[in-house]
Parts: sequence; C-alpha cells; structure tokens
Amino acid sequence: PPRPPMSRPKGGLREFVPERIIFFIDICDEMQEDEMSRSAAAVLSMSRRPTRMDHIKTCLRGFMLTKQRMSQHHEFALALLTDSTHWLCDFTSDVDQICKMMGGLKPGDAYPSFDMDSLFKTLRDKSNLFPRDGAYSRPLDDFVYRGIVFYGRSLVIPTYTSTTLHSKTMKHPRLFVDVIYLHSKPSSHNKTQEVYDALSDLDMEQERSYLFENSTSLRRFKLSVATLLANPVQRPSQQDFKAALNEGD
Repeated sequence: PPRPPMSRPKGGLREFVPERIIFFIDICDEMQEDEMSRSAAAVLSMSRRPTRMDHIKTCLRGFMLTKQRMSQHHEFALALLTDSTHWLCDFTSDVDQICKMMGGLKPGDAYPSFDMDSLFKTLRDKSNLFPRDGAYSRPLDDFVYRGIVFYGRSLVIPTYTSTTLHSKTMKHPRLFVDVIYLHSKPSSHNKTQEVYDALSDLDMEQERSYLFENSTSLRRFKLSVATLLANPVQRPSQQDFKAALNEGD
C-alpha cells in the first residue's frame, strides 16, 4: 500500500525529507525564442541573445548547486518532452553530469501534440512510490519525488487521456509536480490561455503544485525558479504563498 502522509509537527512545519527531482524540459522549436532576453540589460550587448533553453540551463545549474548547499542528499534526473516524455539521465547528486547532459540539448521540431499521460507514467516508473504487481521495484527509500516541468508551446494544448492515471499519481503524498510555462504573448494566433488552463488542471484536486507562466520577463523567470527551491513538503500552497507576499508589501 502507499506510504502514509508525513506527520506535521505542532509548529506547522513538516519534517525535512530529501528530494529526488526530475527536470522535464520541452525541446520544441519554440524553446529557441529569445523574447526574455530582449529587455534584459545584461544581455543586450551580446552578439546572440540567449534563448529560453539557454536560460533554463543557466538557472537549473544554480538551482541544483543551491539545493545541494541545503542538503547533499538531494538528487536530480532529466527527461525530455517531444510528443511524449523521454527519459535521459537517471537520478544523481553529480550536478556536473546533469549540466553536461543539458548542455547538449537543442530545440527540435514543432511537435503537434504532447501526451501528458506519458509524463505521469514516467513519474510512476522512475519513482519508488507505486508498487508493480503488489511489490516495489526496490527497497522503500526516504525521498520525496518532484517533477519540475518546463513547457514552452503556445499552440499545443497538452492532452490527458487517463483521468485515473492522472488522479492516482497526483494524490500520492510523496510526489509533487511544478510547472513553469514559457510562452509567446497571448494573441488571436496562439492558444496560450488554453494551454495554461490545461496545465492548471494538473493538480486541481490536491492544490500542492506551483504553476508559473511567463512570456517576456527574465527577472520573473529567475524568481519562479528560485521560488521552487523550497522543499514541497515544507512550503504552503501557492495561493497561501502569494497571500503571504501580499501581506508583506
């Protein structure tokens, strides 16, 4: 049976549990767009403005190094999004290994679809949270598993086929999925709102996921990645987090 939820101490903060984080990186052709760099003073003088993919690589290196300063027990893995999800690099605490794999990533084709079920299947297969045929694939570990999805399509609405797979995966107390949606400015020529709505459906029941969207602001993108440094078992819901920020203003 699934492991029970982690206890919450009287002070309201849950116990620290190390993470295994899977970075799901979209490699569609739109990831070569450079709109986030057009207003960034630090890159205006460059001969080639950094693309969405470049910014993801840079920010994730900083993210992993910071997570490891918090705890050496955190591990990271890498998967790619085309028309489905493809596993690239297994869990490791070696940040340089992940960065080397990311370094070779380049935006590819204009994929006409994305199967969100393949992402849930990857989460189930690569985590040690869901028994197969009544047994776990390896001894139970003490990790929390999290997927951080970088989705970059303005015309392709991700599809959910199996509501059961979706619901059962997201209900597990030791699994979380966060999304950063990078898109073109909304217009009559794209479907950014529809894509955002579909990504919002990812965690409607549990409301434990964080979802950020961005089209042009490099500063906001970096802030979104920095916000995801918080351990998901210790952070508030995104709605409560925003409310706390507003109270502090």
